[in-house]
Amino acid sequence: MGGIVSHSLPKSKHTLSGKKTIEERACTLARYIIDSKDTVRGTAKKFRNIQINGT
Repeated sequence: MGGIVSHSLPKSKHTLSGKKTIEERACTLARYIIDSKDTVRGTAKKFRNIQINGT
């Protein structure tokens, strides 16, 4: 670990539909897990509620 991965994803934060790319969502979740020291399962429950409830 520790290397920077380069790829050809679009430079914009969102796709044309306004949604984040899969990689951006994965990075957001990874940052949350590291910062909160939560488990993957616990994070999934929290983020699933955010998507369903919109809060």
